[in-house]
Amino acid sequence: MKNKVYTFILLILCCGWWTARAQDSTTACNAQFSASVSGNTVAFRAVDSAAGVQHLWIFGDTSQLGYGPYVTATHTYSHPGTYRVTHLVRDSAVGCFDSSSQLVTIGAPPPQCSITFTYSHDSTRPGQPYYFYAQPNLGGASADTVTWRVNDTIVGTGDTLVRVLPNGASNVCVNLVTNSGCQSQFCQTIVVGDTTTTPPPTCSVNVTYSHDSTQPNQPYIFFAQPSLAGATSDSVIWRVNDTIAGIGDTLVRVLHNGMNTVCANLVTNLGCQSQACVAILVGDTTPPPPPACSISVTVSHDSTRPNQPYTFNAFASIDSATSDSITWSVNGTAVGTGTSLTRSFSNGTYTVCAALVTNLGCTSTSCQTITVTDSTATPPDTAGQPIRCFPNPAYSSTNVIITLKAPTMIYVRVYNSMGGEVEEKTVSGFRGANIINVPLGSLQQGIYYIQLQYGNELKRSRIQKL
Repeated sequence: MKNKVYTFILLILCCGWWTARAQDSTTACNAQFSASVSGNTVAFRAVDSAAGVQHLWIFGDTSQLGYGPYVTATHTYSHPGTYRVTHLVRDSAVGCFDSSSQLVTIGAPPPQCSITFTYSHDSTRPGQPYYFYAQPNLGGASADTVTWRVNDTIVGTGDTLVRVLPNGASNVCVNLVTNSGCQSQFCQTIVVGDTTTTPPPTCSVNVTYSHDSTQPNQPYIFFAQPSLAGATSDSVIWRVNDTIAGIGDTLVRVLHNGMNTVCANLVTNLGCQSQACVAILVGDTTPPPPPACSISVTVSHDSTRPNQPYTFNAFASIDSATSDSITWSVNGTAVGTGTSLTRSFSNGTYTVCAALVTNLGCTSTSCQTITVTDSTATPPDTAGQPIRCFPNPAYSSTNVIITLKAPTMIYVRVYNSMGGEVEEKTVSGFRGANIINVPLGSLQQGIYYIQLQYGNELKRSRIQKL
């Protein structure tokens, strides 16, 4: 086992790549794969095509495929960006398991974003906190995550930070990540000379854990035991193999075979920091697969009136898992998450699926196929104030360009030829030229109408879906 660890470290140092891997020592599964990008569609092919091997593809945009005999997979992304695609393989007949991942970039890079911050501080009195205020520019995105670091240690999230800094130079950084994939960082070095109070008391943290090694695939339960040394609050952040895995005094985690380093990082409200780590050599993760789970889907629809939406409800059984995620797709394209989905359709046949993934790795999918024949409304008027779409005709998506004089919300709606609304989205528009991507992948072939509403403006366009 030590030779395996040394070999893995040598591969990292010499080759510069990383692949998450856990497999039986006497058999070999290979999760490596290739990816071929064409527009918004990517074709994936597994290296391991042996009979009996099951494949799970996680495409990085909340959708996935498997487990099943999927040596090849094709996926169409709804908008440009960089996605981490993960491929897992298993063969229960010989007891092997492996996983790998790589980044796939679709289309143009995400919109530019930026972030800065300002701060205030009462220097007339010693020991007063600094107040930091983030000023993010989302670059057209609709949501963001702001993380604060002091001297390269995570100390908070959100648009504000209150912190007592020690005497000397402190490097304060704010990091922005938007839901469109854009990232930005801004740092300032602050020299403190008025903190005349004594240094914060020494704090410490200790880590213990429990694990049932008599059964395979059982989670490890970690417990942090902090000593705050006079502080009134603390933050404990967990890392597994240098990747953030949780926050709080406990962590429940299934570990892969091999060496795992689990660390608890403590930061108190007085500025004291401490870390404790444990190294765990795992050798009992030898599937059978995780505990069973299942999902079923029901559908309701008022067929007595035309153009009424369909409502889908998912019912999940997650066995001994403690949490789950449910992703909805229409004709293979992800359209939402959660336990329900409400959607309008044009005439045609659609397969609506709910995919379940639990925190223990169990997956299940349930689908309903519907045939829509009651969309009879009149298509929207396309006269006046037209806008241009490109490409047109289009396969999976099209783009609309509008120029705004000031930032405002843009409401995008797509109607079928009978006037039924089939897609909608809301975009935060910014001053200047805005390129808005409109997904079409879940729609049948035909003629559709795109309507943009912002302020007192209402613009429309006609597009052909191939």
